[in-house]
Amino acid sequence: MFSDISRDDVFLIETPRLWLRWPHARDADAIARACAEPSLALWTARIPHPYPEGEAEAFVARARAANFAGEGLTLVVTTKGDRRDLVGCVSVERDADGQAELGYWVARPFRGRGYASEAARRAISAAFRLTAAVTLVAKAHPDNVASRATLEGLGFVEFGPTTCVAPARGGAVEAVDHRLSRADWRESAAYDVAAPAARV
Repeated sequence: MFSDISRDDVFLIETPRLWLRWPHARDADAIARACAEPSLALWTARIPHPYPEGEAEAFVARARAANFAGEGLTLVVTTKGDRRDLVGCVSVERDADGQAELGYWVARPFRGRGYASEAARRAISAAFRLTAAVTLVAKAHPDNVASRATLEGLGFVEFGPTTCVAPARGGAVEAVDHRLSRADWRESAAYDVAAPAARV
């Protein structure tokens, strides 16, 4: 799915305020603290609640293996001011239908600052530059107003109702399918299509 450039843990994406990089074992404690927050788990499709002991370490191992194989790209997000400040995570992975799916979360102390949009915008550009994906999909719970607004600001268009598996909610739940085509990404003023995606 992803080209060789992202399949090495020196891969790094820079935004005005953030660094996006491969997750490392040392990130596990910060990931576990963020994912233990009920409000985060309830709005995501993959984070269980209560967050199991050892799950953060397992997440890091899975993400690194998938990145190395080029099967997806999962990056942790940190601030430029202090790289120990783990803001959240952003990923592009194949969904159950084989489509490229954008996912992201932001830890509670960092919400409301536009970090989700800033990180996701660069992850989207990397996905379109480094894969052959024609469309990116993203899902949000109907009541997750903040995430739906973020997706709209990134150029995603609501495609219709769907479902997703949400462990913290006990199984399949309603969701809204959003999609961004490569053509719309190229034409959007929100993206600098000519800018480099990463520093390596």
